[in-house]
Amino acid sequence: MNDNRQQQQHNQQQQMFLGMPMNWEWDLRKMARNYWNPDDDRLFPPKVFGIGWDLNGHALFRRLGVLPGQETRKE
Repeated sequence: MNDNRQQQQHNQQQQMFLGMPMNWEWDLRKMARNYWNPDDDRLFPPKVFGIGWDLNGHALFRRLGVLPGQETRKE
């Protein structure tokens, strides 16, 4: 339930400018988490502060094979 509330707050804060994500929330912890987020598979998540996208280093290294990927279960 808490994750759902956080997602709703994020969606409310997320604005667009010329088709690019824009956010002016100044939070250093969220910024650092955006650059190295093992819970997000996107290479380019929206910026926490500013206009455009950031690079998720964890997703990049996982795709390059430097880090192990998330295990998928076959049923």
